[in-house]
Amino acid sequence: MQRQDMSEASYDEACRIIGDVVLVLKDAGAETGRTSILAILRKALMQRNDLAGEDNKALKHALMLMK
Repeated sequence: MQRQDMSEASYDEACRIIGDVVLVLKDAGAETGRTSILAILRKALMQRNDLAGEDNKALKHALMLMK
């Protein structure tokens, strides 16, 4: 998925999620590379399959932006 394929609000939320993951990884002293970020996002999506549609959508957008 490309930036132009989502609304401004969806893009902003996906970027916020990615930024939050990077900050958490950095605080933990872990690598902040693409592979680490993708692993965290995938795990979060799998663990939160009961979230409201918008929350899952934001996680999916973040994953798609990172690919």
